[in-house]
Amino acid sequence: MRSVAVFVAALLASESLYDQALRLYSQQRYEQAEPILRQAVVKHPRSVPVRFLLGSTLLKLKRDDEALRELKMGNQLNPARADVAKLLASEYLRARQPAVAIEVVLALLRTTPPDEETFVLLSTAYETRAKPGDAEVARRLIEQGLKRYPRSARLRAASRRLQASAEAKD
Repeated sequence: MRSVAVFVAALLASESLYDQALRLYSQQRYEQAEPILRQAVVKHPRSVPVRFLLGSTLLKLKRDDEALRELKMGNQLNPARADVAKLLASEYLRARQPAVAIEVVLALLRTTPPDEETFVLLSTAYETRAKPGDAEVARRLIEQGLKRYPRSARLRAASRRLQASAEAKD
């Protein structure tokens, strides 16, 4: 039994803080991952993967304000990092801040071609914001997305939702 404990201690010592936290996160041990990620942020404050994992962990722990701060920092450090930008935009949408979500995704699009999820996020943000012309922008985004991803169930569902919304207004 002692040899197993020694082996585990040696393994943990050889793993980076990020790797330890990632392992705990993948095991859904978020409470244990958080303090390790906080240590990793102190050691590597400009690490986007660490900020992203800490933000994701805090979301799992239902600490949305703290998570948003970490995701914003990760996005500021690298606006081209799609996973961070998309999770941040999703959280802004959930917080009913579609204008900020649009800014985040548009900054991402300056450096990264859109994938299916980006089309859905951006069209949803425009649809939610609901300024004059936003519904048309959302419709065009969905059309562009469907040209690139014709089998996308998410884009087809968004298209139907937009069409139903437009019909309800008429």
